[in-house]
Amino acid sequence: TYVMELFIATIFLCALPLAAVLNQRDRLAEKTALHLAHIRGISDRIHEVLFRIEDDGSWAFLSPAYHEVTGRDVSASLGRPMLAELAVEDHARILAALDDLRAEKIATFNITTTMVTAEGSKRYIEFDMFRTIVASGIGPGVSGIFSDVTARVLLDKQLQKSARDARRAAQRSEIAARTDELTGLPNRRAFFERIDESVAQGRSLALAVFDVDHFKRINDGYGHPAGDEVLRRIATTASAHLRENDMVARIGGEEFAIVFDGLEPAAAVAVAERVVAAVAGATFTLPGTLAGTDHDVDLSVTISMGLAEHRAGIDASQLLADADRALYAAKDGGRNQLRL
Repeated sequence: TYVMELFIATIFLCALPLAAVLNQRDRLAEKTALHLAHIRGISDRIHEVLFRIEDDGSWAFLSPAYHEVTGRDVSASLGRPMLAELAVEDHARILAALDDLRAEKIATFNITTTMVTAEGSKRYIEFDMFRTIVASGIGPGVSGIFSDVTARVLLDKQLQKSARDARRAAQRSEIAARTDELTGLPNRRAFFERIDESVAQGRSLALAVFDVDHFKRINDGYGHPAGDEVLRRIATTASAHLRENDMVARIGGEEFAIVFDGLEPAAAVAVAERVVAAVAGATFTLPGTLAGTDHDVDLSVTISMGLAEHRAGIDASQLLADADRALYAAKDGGRNQLRL
């Protein structure tokens, strides 16, 4: 009897730690199940899609938000190749990233790509992927989260387009602020900016000013539209006889100016004389509808020009005044000529 009692007591004492271990195991399993239920509850409620990818690139897990984003059934999509839904042009990059994640060459990978939904619409999707250990004895996998960022991407594109449009508008406005509307030549503002730039850089500089002889007779005889056309023709003729570095500008009314940039005085004189001769040798034919007549009108026009060389210590206004004095000398000398 004593031996039996001792045996029973021994078994009881040994069972106590085992019971404690089993009880602890059950509590841990209960807590784990509760945590998993909480995690699944969270994943069921968020709008981002939680996912895991098999080694073969197929979906191993997808949270319920997958259906909201893609319109596809979650259970039917498990085992389906991930890349089947994504833009072909991004396949190579995504495959390389998956390999690098599994090999621990990178810790995370982010990409915004496009996905075609079950209804056939294109959505912009942002992926964040990372390496995970699924279970002991199983190699590393790739999990992550993706979300529909279509609204953000489209807004960004619209903002970028608006910014581009604004830049283009600003550029057009800047060009218009420096362009004569009638002739398309640089205007007075651009003309003075060019002179100031040349003077500041110490380049050789000469300036010619010219206007149309007896221009009022053209306006009075054939109307201002005909006079405007004559100004346009003169602008074209003068531009055709200048070097690429020279600038001809309309600085007011029938008055034009030429900046000879980096040209020695003698060479500037030769070019200026060529412009005077070219205008005098041209015949400007105006259609009768423009000239206010029942037939086309051939006009011969001449210009008078004054030229001045930049000297140390004078600014653009003084240089222009020197050229104007030479212009008046050309007019007083009989017009259709160049004076220095």
